[in-house]
Amino acid sequence: MFNLAIDSKLRGCDVVAINVDDVAAGGYTADRATVRQKKTGRPVRFELTEQTRQAVDEYLRATNKKPGEFLFAGRRGPQKSITTRQYARLVSDWIGSVGLDPRLYGTHSLRRTKATLIYRRTGNLRAVQLLLGHTKIESTVRYLGIEVVLLRHKRRRFVCLICRVQQGQRERFRAMATISLRRIVAIEFGM
Repeated sequence: MFNLAIDSKLRGCDVVAINVDDVAAGGYTADRATVRQKKTGRPVRFELTEQTRQAVDEYLRATNKKPGEFLFAGRRGPQKSITTRQYARLVSDWIGSVGLDPRLYGTHSLRRTKATLIYRRTGNLRAVQLLLGHTKIESTVRYLGIEVVLLRHKRRRFVCLICRVQQGQRERFRAMATISLRRIVAIEFGM
């Protein structure tokens, strides 16, 4: 469950609503899956790592799940998924079992983890926006906790810096000349 939550970058309400057909339509876990998000109503496509595919395949064999059933059935029977509250309790227990403070991490930490790692590795804000299913790039910037600053270069060219916001740095960046995020996106991505 946790591998799937990290790979999919889905909100908790979408993780608990995943059907067997969403990830393993042919009986085996697919490389990619598509799930329609409850919040936005838009489909979001994600890749499943080899480790996650193996874990889901083993889970399907162990639980004898059939197509059309919820992947993670709740106590109310196979026709009902686990609740987001049950999911939160499982995440809290798991986080505690690996020695972390459950008060600092929750279900949304799983969604944010892979998105942040992808952004750090690639620096591609647009890709992360699509992976998270955000409609506005501004939402992705806020979500990742980064700040976009545009600096004027000597020859009247603009240099766009995307900086991770850390305590103490935010004030320094505010003092620099900034323009609206929409204009930066237009310059950066040619939109």
